[in-house]
Amino acid sequence: MDFISGWTGGAFGTLLVHPLDTIRTRQAVHGLGLLPTLRGILQREGFASLYSGVFSPCLTSGVWKGVTMTAHYQTQQLLSKYRGLPSAQDLSVLDVAVCASVAGMAGGMVVAPAELIKSRTQICVEGTSNPYQKELKQVAALMKPGAWTKAFRGAPLIVLRDGPGTFVYLGVYEYAKRRLESLSWPAWSKTALAASVAGPSGWVAIYPIEVLRIRFQGELGWQSYTEVCQHIYKQHGLPGFFRGMGTCLIRSSFQISCTLVIFESMRAWR
Repeated sequence: MDFISGWTGGAFGTLLVHPLDTIRTRQAVHGLGLLPTLRGILQREGFASLYSGVFSPCLTSGVWKGVTMTAHYQTQQLLSKYRGLPSAQDLSVLDVAVCASVAGMAGGMVVAPAELIKSRTQICVEGTSNPYQKELKQVAALMKPGAWTKAFRGAPLIVLRDGPGTFVYLGVYEYAKRRLESLSWPAWSKTALAASVAGPSGWVAIYPIEVLRIRFQGELGWQSYTEVCQHIYKQHGLPGFFRGMGTCLIRSSFQISCTLVIFESMRAWR
């Protein structure tokens, strides 16, 4: 049930905020503000282009969140039994955050090909061409003989991103949720509030890694992570590693709220 709940929540969260994901990906590459980037996409490519690359994360985000949330709760169960505690709810916030880190790395291994396809589709500019056709072109390129190994290009960056990122975001979520327990609000509203704070917290912790991932996976020609880092620093200095972060934080607040409200609600039904 954890897997199904995570899949459902992940897919709905992705659909809700994908236009913001496309905008922040372009910002990470081109460095413009949110509104200029949005205006440029609408003028040159049309509204549909905001959903460039949406299919791959919708298909795999559910798997990603499903694996992550399943691993998160199963690891908590194992740790609580090892510690001789009555239930996982007796674990400390730090224990929960450590379990989340393990779960994040497990989920990151699953999602690498989808992140690559999404980023390449979002970066690609082809006038008013159908964004879904652009995504299919990227999928077809990886289906060519001998090309499948390239699908995991940048996978170590995703593991490095999701381990500490999930540690922070689910750790903050657990802390906020416990602090809100005494309030007489509906359960979903407490989940939404805790998640709206937790999601951005996770991204703040690892955003430079995400910019590096976007550039390395999304643009052809880079031979190493060091080469990308040197290019970003030479062209833009340290601020170059934070381009698009504001948009990402807005996106994350809505996405994680949607994902966890659906996830927690579905778990409560069982």
